[in-house]
Amino acid sequence: MVNKTNISIILVSLTFMFLIGSCSSSKAEFTERISKLSKETLSKKDKAKEGHDELIALLGKSTAVFTAVMSKDVSQKALADINDSIVSQISDAQFFEKVLAAEKSQTLLQKNMELNQKKEMYLDSLVFVSVSDKDISNPLGKYLEVENFLVFQIDQWPSTDSNSQHSFLMKLRLIDTESGHVIWTGIAENRELNQEESTNIDRTALNLASKLAESFFHCFKKKWYRKRFDNLAKLST
Repeated sequence: MVNKTNISIILVSLTFMFLIGSCSSSKAEFTERISKLSKETLSKKDKAKEGHDELIALLGKSTAVFTAVMSKDVSQKALADINDSIVSQISDAQFFEKVLAAEKSQTLLQKNMELNQKKEMYLDSLVFVSVSDKDISNPLGKYLEVENFLVFQIDQWPSTDSNSQHSFLMKLRLIDTESGHVIWTGIAENRELNQEESTNIDRTALNLASKLAESFFHCFKKKWYRKRFDNLAKLST
């Protein structure tokens, strides 16, 4: 038999759960996906990878970071900080031996105007219709001497919610330059920025971008037990 005390506890618990759910609904949502083709490629890896069936095996040894921005309210300083943050987080993860920041890639591409124009076409195609053209990614990757692209995208638009001034959508894509295949896509979305987030739009954008880079790290990081196995193997040789 349920007494009044138990009923009170249940009601308090339900109220607490409701409040948590209400708070979380206004927060950013993070999703990610690995392409089916990437999973098939991983499953066909030969013994050169010592049977490692981890996603890190899909990464090349080098990457170039590109940024596509469709937001007028995020300042140039904030965009520079976002780029620095992403490059720093990716470099600190030590997934790649070489990481080209956006400004470095642009400096190199200024020496090849034709390829620089094609790079803009490539980013437009990727951002607006989600198409990665290998006829551009392949020569572009060879020119920059990178095996992967990391393309960061930020969209911002007026919200339809009367209580929210802005909506944000951010994407981070990992691309194999040779094939043009999009290996991984991470998405951070906030459709209902509160007043504080809208007022401090630069900080909001930087926080979202940082969390998006974190999701990339956690997806591809080597599992602790694999690290332990590799370290033990080194000690035995």
